[in-house]
Amino acid sequence: MELAKAVVVNSDDFVSKALSQIQNSGTCALVFSSKKYVGIIDERRLREKRLDPSKTKCLKIATKTPVLQNDMNIVDMCKAFFAGRFKTLPVMDGTKLLGVVDRWTILKEVEKAGYLRGYKVSEFMSSPIMTVNSHASVSVANAIMRETNVRRLAVLQNGNLVGMVSVFDLLPTRQKEEQRNPKMRNDRKTPENLAVYSFMKTNVEVIEANSSLSDAVKRMIQIKRAALVAIEDSRPVGIITSKDILKASVSAKTATSVIISGLDGIDRELSTDITDVAQKMIDKMKNQGVNGLFMHIKNERGTYFVSAHVRGDVKYRAHASGYELMATAREVIDAILEQARRNKETKISKRKN
Repeated sequence: MELAKAVVVNSDDFVSKALSQIQNSGTCALVFSSKKYVGIIDERRLREKRLDPSKTKCLKIATKTPVLQNDMNIVDMCKAFFAGRFKTLPVMDGTKLLGVVDRWTILKEVEKAGYLRGYKVSEFMSSPIMTVNSHASVSVANAIMRETNVRRLAVLQNGNLVGMVSVFDLLPTRQKEEQRNPKMRNDRKTPENLAVYSFMKTNVEVIEANSSLSDAVKRMIQIKRAALVAIEDSRPVGIITSKDILKASVSAKTATSVIISGLDGIDRELSTDITDVAQKMIDKMKNQGVNGLFMHIKNERGTYFVSAHVRGDVKYRAHASGYELMATAREVIDAILEQARRNKETKISKRKN
């Protein structure tokens, strides 16, 4: 596997040094402290954080990530990338740094290995796709993403797809809003009140929902896009991302029926408990063709955002947020069970009629 040269900074260096090297290399910076790996700083992290790079130490904003070992197989590497929103991860031989590998390289290896053979985009895409009107305000778009726990919205105008907008496209408006004088925040010209079309990307890449996952990967790699809009009869019906591809790869090559991503630090201790609850749900729903569950967890400033969907013949999905991880995960699982119960009742009712 091809590795890229690692950009390394010290934990005591200022972020301005990391920023300069990231801009020159086009990749992330690895933060080390006394020759021990601490984490990464990438463009995404820099955009999320509002800080003075000339006064902030790298250690403060470094994100701890999984470390890829040189002898890891592709599936385990997919699991590491799937665990969080990582574009690049370090590769080591024991404690010796060998370089970094990006998600495009992993996707190439997955496609080359044939892990995606037989799968279609429709099986792993997020559906239905969340949408927003092109003339809606930024605040409306932010609210939709927050309430539905998604990071991208399809932008529609007269029912037609005209663009895409992501949480990162709108991030500058939130930062400017926070910097404004509180007395001026009701002004109609504030960033939050501007129309979505001012920030959307208009060059939307699409793919037919019945296309193979292999075709989706090849397209992503060719155009260097991590997300494609899935369409049916020219209508947007879902979205397929590089993370969905990694998820499909793990699913294809592992017997595990419950796959959880996003757990970090002390929260990982609850992984077994969450898996046990999810497995019991799967066992109850096997007669509906359910054979697995994907769950993603985010912790943002003490609030847990949990989303999940089942794998199999049906498409049940749910999301919830709360301050206690286990309780929030249970809420999501209960919501999926309720969907299954209602679906079963509907089928029984139709048979009677």
